[in-house]
Amino acid sequence: MKLYKVNKNQIGLLLIFLIWPFGAFLYAISKFHKKEAKNIVYLFLILFGLTFVLGNEKLDSFRYAQYFQDMSKFSFSDFKRIFASFLLSEKTLDLAQPIISFIVSRITNDYHLLFGVIAAIFGYFYLKSTSIVHKQYYENKSRLALLFLLFFALIINPIFNINGYRFWIATWVFFLGAYHLISSKEKKYILLSFLAVFFHFSFVIPNLVLLIYLFLGNRNKLYYIFLIISVFISDIIFQLFPSVISYLGVGIAAKVGHYANVDQMEKIAEHTEWAIEQGKWYLYLPGKLTFYYITFSFLYLNYKYKKFRYTIELKNLFSFSLLFLAFANTVSFIPSMGRFRTIFLLFGLSFIIGLLTTSKIKKNNWLLIVGLIPFSLNLITVIRLGLDLLNPWLFTLLPFPFIFDDISIYQWLFK
Repeated sequence: MKLYKVNKNQIGLLLIFLIWPFGAFLYAISKFHKKEAKNIVYLFLILFGLTFVLGNEKLDSFRYAQYFQDMSKFSFSDFKRIFASFLLSEKTLDLAQPIISFIVSRITNDYHLLFGVIAAIFGYFYLKSTSIVHKQYYENKSRLALLFLLFFALIINPIFNINGYRFWIATWVFFLGAYHLISSKEKKYILLSFLAVFFHFSFVIPNLVLLIYLFLGNRNKLYYIFLIISVFISDIIFQLFPSVISYLGVGIAAKVGHYANVDQMEKIAEHTEWAIEQGKWYLYLPGKLTFYYITFSFLYLNYKYKKFRYTIELKNLFSFSLLFLAFANTVSFIPSMGRFRTIFLLFGLSFIIGLLTTSKIKKNNWLLIVGLIPFSLNLITVIRLGLDLLNPWLFTLLPFPFIFDDISIYQWLFK
């Protein structure tokens, strides 16, 4: 009888989804602890990919769509030549982009299917990761834990990041593999963490940090020293960086050198200065506030509740997060490598949520109130990105999103 009830719920939700996907999605969010609800959320994320709109020519998605359409003209022999030049070409250093683009291009040259596949990959690792922290939150709810859960699920690496999917899929893949490896010590998960390199070559470095942690173990005093040193050694690291990357191979050196050079750093600095002068706070302020807020919460809550008896999983999670924070802080001066702070934020948030829920901590209202500021600012920037990517027909009935011409919500409202 129970089995029949579960199947009935699944079928009912699926029927609603086939009529009004967004309505089913909203209901599924409210029942996220159930497997059938997660399946509906996953289907909606894929539908978002299939109805993805190229609403802003300045976004990475335009470049990916063009690359995909160019790939559709290649033969299998052309594709083999791309792989033959893997280590020598700066453009083909990441395996995922040419492989995914080539496979999908055998079916169609319509970029909607490409982003549907990308959303399916991104959504799988995103939901697997979010389910971990949601399960902890659901077992012992609090308003503060909910805020950190919303940071994790909506702000740090949202589904809209399929716009520039390579690094952001790699982020979820690495998090999921490293989290399980750290918490369970099952070595098979190291294969999953290294799979992130398939999507973005730079994840060789986070995996190296992971291996260092596995070798050293939980040495928090040492990691605190690393963290303090990281504040002062950026200039030294920058001077040594060119000679270090020269040993990594021609392709990797060219790619890394593109980001870690004086001209590139000056360009980023000028852009930041311009954004400040123009009052474009959304280009720099939300990210900075979020990093400082979550970093403070991570260190503060651990210090305040250090007498609480941590589980082995929490001990491991805090120690690795601390080491990764030191690493991310060290390389954050290098353009694009500052994105590694995102990985720390995911691990730091998972520790915070785990600590709040297992220790039943509830009296930190001031931390909740302060956190609403960076959360709100970031939510505005996330929504703004979504306006360029979302098709307004996605919120209506099927099959309207596939019938009418592509138009983003932003274009529909303002143009």
